[in-house]
Amino acid sequence: SVSVEPCGGCLGLFEGKTQNIFGILDDSSALGTDDSKFLAQLPPSEHITKDLKNKFFFTIKHYAGQIKYDSTGFLAKNRDKLTDTLAGMISCSGNKLIQQLFPQSNGGRGARKSPSLSSQFSQQLNQLSSKLQTMF
Repeated sequence: SVSVEPCGGCLGLFEGKTQNIFGILDDSSALGTDDSKFLAQLPPSEHITKDLKNKFFFTIKHYAGQIKYDSTGFLAKNRDKLTDTLAGMISCSGNKLIQQLFPQSNGGRGARKSPSLSSQFSQQLNQLSSKLQTMF
């Protein structure tokens, strides 16, 4: 028997229906705000501590312990996309894993917009949470 401690409160910061970190990051990226304003929008939580000395630093109390983050560059990293040249090279790969990670888009009108980094993390977290829920 494996005991699992509840971590729903912390997970809610990332996959909650409203005001989750990934959603705030995507909204802030789309609006072009700066990193300090992103941090100011984080919801109050017993799991988040904002650094009083540096407006870009915050700590999240995860299941495994406290982790300090520097939000400098978060928004730019979230918008970061592959260059067209690199995307073209990847699309020619014969490696099945690479093809799964980077599916081809049709590139024309109606082409699917590349997901942001935070939306990719959010999707992966949701998949992991679903798998874990079926195990316990």
